[in-house]
Amino acid sequence: MQPPPPGDADPAGTGPRTYPEVVDGPAPPPSGECLAVSLIPQVSADLRRAGERTGLSRADIVNRAVSWYEFTEGELRSGSQLIVRRASGEEYVVRLL
Repeated sequence: MQPPPPGDADPAGTGPRTYPEVVDGPAPPPSGECLAVSLIPQVSADLRRAGERTGLSRADIVNRAVSWYEFTEGELRSGSQLIVRRASGEEYVVRLL
């Protein structure tokens, strides 16, 4: 008799691996870094308005903002331009200071 392939036995090697039952309900919170920052009043107001407008949590907005900054800063650093085109057709070059 051959041993079961890797992953088919439990870690102790005593038998088939068992899996917990899947139950409907809220997902557990994702693990990640917790960061406390002091926001200036303008940014605090911007964060509040963004949450009201989008329905996203403050954590979601901050996570997206950091990812957006990382992407944008990398693109600008490599020589790209960030151009905003309004519905009117006007275009603006955006620079990060």
